[in-house]
Amino acid sequence: MNSLATERLRNCQTLLSPPGIALKILDLCREEIPELQGIAAVIGHDPALAAHVLRLVNSPFYGLRNEVETISHAMTLLGANSVRTLALSFSLVQGLRRNDAAAADLPNYWQRSLVSAVACQALGDWLHMPNGEGLFLVGLLPDVGMLALREPFGETYTELVRQAEGSHERLIELERSEFGCEHGEVSGWLAQEWNFPEIYQCCLRFSHQPDHPEAPVQLLDFIKLVTLSGAVADIWVVEDSPAAAQRAKTGAQALSGINEQDFMTVLSKIAETQEDVSQVLKVKLGNPVGLELN
Repeated sequence: MNSLATERLRNCQTLLSPPGIALKILDLCREEIPELQGIAAVIGHDPALAAHVLRLVNSPFYGLRNEVETISHAMTLLGANSVRTLALSFSLVQGLRRNDAAAADLPNYWQRSLVSAVACQALGDWLHMPNGEGLFLVGLLPDVGMLALREPFGETYTELVRQAEGSHERLIELERSEFGCEHGEVSGWLAQEWNFPEIYQCCLRFSHQPDHPEAPVQLLDFIKLVTLSGAVADIWVVEDSPAAAQRAKTGAQALSGINEQDFMTVLSKIAETQEDVSQVLKVKLGNPVGLELN
């Protein structure tokens, strides 16, 4: 990443950082053999976080037949990795949204991030991707670098967002011109600073440039999935939803040969299940304009 941008970010006194509960869960994510009681204890120490996790686990998002009343029971049914990464996702959202009032200059930030997370999980499940328990989290964070860049660069970054006029691609071009890097690279840098597992660091760093020569070959399927999830999220946030949907269809075909009918089926699934996430995290996601998904 550009050394000037890195220096400004490192020296920024207000740079965002994960809340304490997220750091504890991150430590658990690095354990190859997770200790179930330890995970349940850490998550249970934050009653609001535990309630968020259980509410989503019991929603149609997961489609479980019987109600789950405890974090331990959730881990038994879904696996420890799924529950701890879900808890990490929610704790990060809670922590990063503490400064939501200052995020007014980043329109649709949380809407795009959460739809991307749901899309990454849904598409990964459809494609039977391995290690799918982390897909929601990795789909959530590709744009977190936007929040980071806004801190040291203030009005300069706000002006770039304004000039981009809602176009993610245009914003990336402007960032590269101004800073010598784009926010996906910053997201990967943050993941490294926060000591995330390497798979997250790489998927975030190359999320907007999957064809980068330094992108690890063994992670290309995951990286391209994250890129596609962002394209799907654009369907919900740009003015021309049908055009965004067409771009996402093309990306889905290129990723793994998903045909149009299957893609629309997955898109409908995303539309149905994202409401659960919206209600739990209190972020209005809305519906694509001019696009029928039912």
